[in-house]
Amino acid sequence: YFDHESILGCQIQAFVDVQYVDEAINDQNIQSVFITKESVCAGYARAVQYLCLKAGIDCTYIEGHGKKGDSEVRHAWNMLYLEGDYYYMDATWGDKVDRLTHACDAYFLMDSEEMLQNYEPESMYEKTKDTSKKWYVENGSYFTKWDAAQIKALWKKAASKKQMYIEMKCTPEVFVEIVKRIEEKGEMYEILRQEGIFVDS
Repeated sequence: YFDHESILGCQIQAFVDVQYVDEAINDQNIQSVFITKESVCAGYARAVQYLCLKAGIDCTYIEGHGKKGDSEVRHAWNMLYLEGDYYYMDATWGDKVDRLTHACDAYFLMDSEEMLQNYEPESMYEKTKDTSKKWYVENGSYFTKWDAAQIKALWKKAASKKQMYIEMKCTPEVFVEIVKRIEEKGEMYEILRQEGIFVDS
C-alpha cells in the first residue's frame, strides 16, 4: 500500500503557517502559500499539486463546489493517482484549526464515492476502482462500536508522534454512543489517565 506519510506531508506543507484569507494577494497560485502565507482553496490545492509532483506523486487540480456550508461558493481540491487507482484530498478543509492546527483525516485520501458526498466537481474526475482501501481503516481510526483498546492504540500512536489529538470516524449511530461515553461517562479521560497521557490537576 502506498506511502501515506509522504502524501500527508504534502498536504500539511500546503497549509502549515498559512492563513485562509479571502482575496489574498496571488490567492490563485502557490505564491500565496509559500511566500505571503495567506491563501484560499485554489492556492492550497495548487500547492498540494506542486508538492506531490515534486515527490513523484501524480496529482491534478479539481474545481467545483463544496457541499459543506454555502454550496454556491466555488472550491478546489486534488485528485491523486496511486498504484493504479484514484483518490482525492482537500488541504483547505483538511486544515483543521480549533485549539490545535492539524490535518483532518476526513478529507485525506477519499475515494470517489466519498468525494462526491462532499463536492460537486466541474473538472473531469475519475472513479475509484477499489473502494476497500480506506485510509482511516488502515490507520485504525474507523470505529464500528466503542472500543477502548482501539482508542488506546490511537493515543499511543499519537503520543509517539507527539500529537495532542486523535481522530475517529464512525457511523452516526456509533458517533452518538461515543459522544455519550465521552461526555456523560468520561470514559475517554479514564483511558488517557490509564495511559499516563492525562493527569488531573
